[in-house]
Amino acid sequence: MEKWITISGYEVYVIDGKVKRAVKIDGSGGRVTAYIYRKVGDAWRKEEEATPAAVRAGLKRGTIRIL
Repeated sequence: MEKWITISGYEVYVIDGKVKRAVKIDGSGGRVTAYIYRKVGDAWRKEEEATPAAVRAGLKRGTIRIL
């Protein structure tokens, strides 16, 4: 099942219960595709997928970014 949902102000695309990508607003006000990144040590690693609950919790904790 595919659908768009909103998590913390981001529109995210969910396939089979996993967030695959998102849409965010760039500096000029345009909509751009964005991806999930998880903090690993001092670096940010791109995640191929994550559950909506994990994305929501990670955004609150600061361990997930949508870039």
